[in-house]
Amino acid sequence: MTRVQRREARAAGPRAPYSQALAEAICDSAAEGLSLLAICRRRAMPPRSTIEHWLKTEPDFAEAYGLALAAGGGEQTGARAGRYCLKTAVEVCRRVGEGEALHRLCLDPAMPSQSTVCLWLGRHPEFAAMMVQAREIQAQTLFDEVREIADGATPETLQVDRLRITARQWQAARLAPRAFGPKPGEGGKPGPAVFNVDVVEF
Repeated sequence: MTRVQRREARAAGPRAPYSQALAEAICDSAAEGLSLLAICRRRAMPPRSTIEHWLKTEPDFAEAYGLALAAGGGEQTGARAGRYCLKTAVEVCRRVGEGEALHRLCLDPAMPSQSTVCLWLGRHPEFAAMMVQAREIQAQTLFDEVREIADGATPETLQVDRLRITARQWQAARLAPRAFGPKPGEGGKPGPAVFNVDVVEF
């Protein structure tokens, strides 16, 4: 911890316990377009260090705060240049949730580069929280595709469709292991549940 950080920590004093009411008030203020510094100046609001701590330790608050910032138009700068932009961050998460590969998304001139996205994930807890949810939505999308592929399988496409199904199961299990990974007591190596696809001619 640097000298400045120690001084700020002493000035802030002990952190206040997390409060849902305060969290909602903070998000409402952010949606109004106020910066974090301006929010902290309001009466009864916790110091900036406390809010930043909550953003790192309370995923639901981090996600809500990020959406509130986007609604209020806060922190909008040139994303392609590497500066954080909430509206762009929300758009990245939306496209990832719809199943678009991150490396392809980042080829879009209107989107940040892949290295910039990784930098944002480390520096902005609200973006990291939104990306976690986007990945879970993406996993659900992939898993839903398994049934569509199985329903459309024919004797001619069976081998290719099996590969497509396995690939989607594998990716879904790693994007959302709690939902699609192996369950306790199943044994075996970690990995997605495997479905056998049999095409029967009547």
